[in-house]
Amino acid sequence: MQTVRAKAIDNEKPAFRTSVDSTRSSSRPMSPKPSITSSGVDMVYLKNVLLQFMELKDKNQQKQLIPALKMLLDLDSKEERKWMQVVQAR
Repeated sequence: MQTVRAKAIDNEKPAFRTSVDSTRSSSRPMSPKPSITSSGVDMVYLKNVLLQFMELKDKNQQKQLIPALKMLLDLDSKEERKWMQVVQAR
């Protein structure tokens, strides 16, 4: 009885593997890929940081996001100071 059951299970394994392999080889990705630019910036992350920055009402919290924006937008020190000045002026 066990040998018949074992053979039945062995016969099912290749079919299972085939279905798994076929889903892996589909042209459609399972999860969305981050949209990274040629400079290495993840555009989805950049959009989220900018949106969060604009939605914040607390100046101190906005200031905390400026270093992340500096990195993402490749700002120099002068541009970073301008961002800080804009936050202070609000």
